[in-house]
Amino acid sequence: MVKQILKWIPFLLLILIYLSALELNKNSLWGWILAILLCAGYIFLQTKVLGEKPFGWKFLGFAGLLALLAGVFFLSWPPTRAIPAVTYRNPVCTEILQVEGGQIQGVLSEDGQVAIYTGVPYAAPPVGELRWKEPQDVIPWEGVLTCDHFAPMGMQPVPEHLAAGGSHPGGSSAGAGLYPRRIPADRSALVQ
Repeated sequence: MVKQILKWIPFLLLILIYLSALELNKNSLWGWILAILLCAGYIFLQTKVLGEKPFGWKFLGFAGLLALLAGVFFLSWPPTRAIPAVTYRNPVCTEILQVEGGQIQGVLSEDGQVAIYTGVPYAAPPVGELRWKEPQDVIPWEGVLTCDHFAPMGMQPVPEHLAAGGSHPGGSSAGAGLYPRRIPADRSALVQ
């Protein structure tokens, strides 16, 4: 009896680690449900179907479970949420501006006094060959880039005001937030 219990300990530890990873990653609910069903199916397979089969068959069943769990983990990955620059409905768009990478259009604050341009690319993304290198020039884009949502934040500790539900600071690894005051048409200036 003790031998039977001991053979399930590695499986249970693996499942606890896997479920902890699902929780820490904030995977979707269907990922949790599918993972639990796969584990239940594996237990049925090991006890009823592969009970007296050679070790190779049992190992193949375990490897198949690991592959399926890895697939569930990545397929149920949570979506990236775009955080809007303003919280009121149907914001008014700003005029189109020409910046180094192309044209951008933002939104006006609710009172119409501040033009808000968020997620404006100011450098090439620091990925691949550019990782750990000095910032490179922004990659130009075609058309008008709508800058009404914050760019994803770079990896960094979460500031306390964000953890408590505060507003987004607008910082990212390659996107800025610009908040110029509305200026008469005969003057143009951007303040970052």
